[in-house]
Amino acid sequence: MRGIDPHQTEHLPGLRKFPWRLVVYGVVLLYLAADLYWFEGPLQRRIQRMRGEDGSALEVVRQEGVVATANGYPIRREELDLAVDEYCLRHGLERDSLSRQRINAIRVGVLDDLVVDRLLWYHAKQTPVEVPEGAVEAELARLRSGFESEEAMREAAAKRGFGDGRLEDYLESQAMQTAWVEAKIAEHIAVSEKELLERYEELSKEGLAGEAFEAMRDELEAALEAEKRQWAVDGVIEHLKRKAVIRYFEEYFWVR
Repeated sequence: MRGIDPHQTEHLPGLRKFPWRLVVYGVVLLYLAADLYWFEGPLQRRIQRMRGEDGSALEVVRQEGVVATANGYPIRREELDLAVDEYCLRHGLERDSLSRQRINAIRVGVLDDLVVDRLLWYHAKQTPVEVPEGAVEAELARLRSGFESEEAMREAAAKRGFGDGRLEDYLESQAMQTAWVEAKIAEHIAVSEKELLERYEELSKEGLAGEAFEAMRDELEAALEAEKRQWAVDGVIEHLKRKAVIRYFEEYFWVR
């Protein structure tokens, strides 16, 4: 992968939070809404066959409630609505009390997250990497932590079509996405001894070091790696979006 220029990501507001998403993949219903059937189903094939702006393609979009496609893979209005509900829940917002303009602003940001999720799924599927042992179990544990019980988790998943083993398939897909991103950024997040010493010297000059270098080594390394991770993930996402074919069907997107 080419080197990533951190300045190239400054025009992508909203993607700065992606490392957080990487950590909690699958925890919230936003990601359960990404129905794998539609990734491989008849809607995706119909849209891919009709790339033009002809009436038949738009009719498919209208009938199926598609608000956007990423590399030909659809994002439906129902999925976007669920994701907006989850956003409001996580941020303590009462959706009914929000103005139409505020709801539409939230939809823009949430749709960007869903597009990113599609692109990651697409590239992880096209160029799979080895998934670390225990990764799927870790995804399940993170998902389970978002519910009162495993029964509640299974019930919520089943309501969205993730019964009969499909939840496990979904978690495997999420684990693959996470592993794919980690493989792409691995070389960019390594922290050198020189970088550790430079950071320690900076802190010392500002009177913030507090302890000897060796005592702070782990803390410094973790902080530097976190900074590099955010920078690298933003760069990967920008690269994917630049290469992608993304279409938005605004007529079916806005809350009016």
